[in-house]
Amino acid sequence: MHAEIAEKAPISENLKNLIAEKDNVGVQAFFGQSSPAEMSRTISALDKSAKLSLFELLGPETSAEIITNIDINSLTPVEAMKKLIEIKEKLANIKD
Repeated sequence: MHAEIAEKAPISENLKNLIAEKDNVGVQAFFGQSSPAEMSRTISALDKSAKLSLFELLGPETSAEIITNIDINSLTPVEAMKKLIEIKEKLANIKD
């Protein structure tokens, strides 16, 4: 279990670096190599600011594609709850 957590940390950091550099091509390549479950877990590991930056960087069409490809059956209950909260916050921001 600890090895799995240690593996995820560098992946999340790599994505954070790509987002910080506004490397759209790098971010898309990063997700192009990931399964929907891996994408879900990686995005869930990002803080709110990084998630917002990610979706702004990708644009609405690519962001929508990523969201629709999330395999909810592969998420843990906690990950699923986080995802629901995240979607609720995004909807609230759209309405404002």
